[in-house]
Amino acid sequence: MQLLALSASLVIAVQIIYILVSGTAICPNSGCELVERLTSLSPLYFNILGLLYFQSVYWSLRFIKNRPSGGFDIPGLLLLAGLAAEGVLLAYQLFVAHVVCSYCIIIFLFVFILNLVYDRKQLISGVTILIAIIFSFSLLTFLPVRVSSQINSLESGSYGVKSCAVPSKEIFLIFSSDCTHCINVIHALENCNSCNFYLNPIEKLDTFKVNGLELNTSYSPEVNRLMLAILGIKEVPVLVVKNAAGFSFIKGEDKILNYVRHACFDPQPVLYFDQSLLPADQEMTVLTEDGGECSVDIDCQNQ
Repeated sequence: MQLLALSASLVIAVQIIYILVSGTAICPNSGCELVERLTSLSPLYFNILGLLYFQSVYWSLRFIKNRPSGGFDIPGLLLLAGLAAEGVLLAYQLFVAHVVCSYCIIIFLFVFILNLVYDRKQLISGVTILIAIIFSFSLLTFLPVRVSSQINSLESGSYGVKSCAVPSKEIFLIFSSDCTHCINVIHALENCNSCNFYLNPIEKLDTFKVNGLELNTSYSPEVNRLMLAILGIKEVPVLVVKNAAGFSFIKGEDKILNYVRHACFDPQPVLYFDQSLLPADQEMTVLTEDGGECSVDIDCQNQ
């Protein structure tokens, strides 16, 4: 068990050194990067906490040779606390982010195996806690929280932004370069004069030109796909607009074009949709239509 705790400490220490040297974490899969964007702590501090935890487990196992018949079982409590924390992180990835970080799974396995090896009673207690956490998460809905956290990440998913001198609002277009409906919307946005608009593709773009676009070389299309997955939207284009009460997500070429004409070209923009559709206590509204859309997974060049 001491060897397991030291091994976990070594893995995390390597990650910390890599972050300090390169500024980014080692990510075996794209899920790591997405999960990092949904946390309030930076990857560096998360890993420092992990290192301190496994070191605490190691030293408690080394100096507390015999488990007390009465009082606190410090190694056992540390292991249960770690499994509970990892259970929350795992459930968050499954039910909130809808993506799994492979590095997080490695750390979870270290904690789980430590509980498994400790003794049978420890394992039963740990599995019970883990099941309770995952079951509780499965009963909850996190849509407003997930949308609010992701909306702040949309800029990192933007291929580029076209700015105007005095913008009335900022809008984000989630699109595919293979979708003719998306291209029609982009052409309409090229000449808008009162909105800053961001282009958020769902795939990496090799060559894509829009007049006056300020490019972001480090954009992440995965952020845009995650946003659509969180909302359960399987078609593009989708226009994201921030309102006083929350956010609006407008689907379909015609509906988006109607909104853009009224909100992004007039000297004094007005909302395209009736304010009664957006009650003050509503955090998110999705306006959609049949047609004028492309599947996220299938292009519609010939539609």
